[in-house]
Amino acid sequence: MRNILVVGKAVSVARDALPAIRMQPDLENQGGAAGLAAAMGVRSGQDLRKIDVRALQTRLVGIGVLPERVLTRQLVPRQYEVTELKSLISALVADERPFHTYSMMDLNEVFHGRIR
Repeated sequence: MRNILVVGKAVSVARDALPAIRMQPDLENQGGAAGLAAAMGVRSGQDLRKIDVRALQTRLVGIGVLPERVLTRQLVPRQYEVTELKSLISALVADERPFHTYSMMDLNEVFHGRIR
């Protein structure tokens, strides 16, 4: 679907990541960021996938929602070859433990394995 932003409690994350984003201030910030992104799309007449993300980040830094270091980080898109993807999938399938074994622990239990 184009031009649809999903935020708040409808967002999909792993069980262990949910506590980090479900607090009220975080939900408010997600909604605010989505609203700014939507306004930028409407004002520019662009699809949301084509808005100036750096401009959105700059605005969010300016109002204190994001740390300033966001503006200088370099993200490198990663594209896998089909053979690499098949190898990664095979490694997951070959492992007998469920993918989220570490997230099924008791409250004070410590996971000592490698989280894939």
